[in-house]
Amino acid sequence: MHKISENQTIVGVIDCTGHGVPGAFMSLVGFNLLNAIVIESKIFDPAQILEELSKRIVIALKQDVNSNHDGMDVVLCKIDDSDANTPSVVFAAAKRPLFVYDSTNRVVNKINGSKRLIGGIGRHKDSFENHIINLHKNDVLYLTTDGYSDQNDPKRARMTVEKMSEIMLENAEKGMSIQKEVFYTFFKEYKDTSEQRDDVTIVGIKL
Repeated sequence: MHKISENQTIVGVIDCTGHGVPGAFMSLVGFNLLNAIVIESKIFDPAQILEELSKRIVIALKQDVNSNHDGMDVVLCKIDDSDANTPSVVFAAAKRPLFVYDSTNRVVNKINGSKRLIGGIGRHKDSFENHIINLHKNDVLYLTTDGYSDQNDPKRARMTVEKMSEIMLENAEKGMSIQKEVFYTFFKEYKDTSEQRDDVTIVGIKL
């Protein structure tokens, strides 16, 4: 997260490929590159940030000359709350959707990002695109990795994005600390005795 100005903030959730040491290394590389792009180079357009991040990952890991195909999934939002009653969000993503709770119509909308991965050679090369979303006070943004919805129960049944969206819909109007407990408790009970498949991140932002 980086505050651009009093009313504009960049928020991102990043899921790096690899586990253990390779995953930790990718996390450090991604963190440092994002700081360089946003804070030092002052690039604030989400699609441009992702484009630059992908280029720099390829260079940093020398992916054009070796067999390294590591990368990351990213969901990135630039939030503008200059008008608190009608905030807006510019959203771009690599292989991740953004979930938005519409408090007026009481629905959760899933907005898909690009199918392209950050980094890697020979993958989807579609351009990253910005989505401009006009919102209302009390709408909620959910930025997630795939670890929550991909978790299986002891019978190996996957939770699914649909179930995660249901939890969002049922709890979006509650306080954020309560929502955190609901997500955590449901995940723990659903997983039960099965192993956790992946790391899990959910960031909820009430506007």
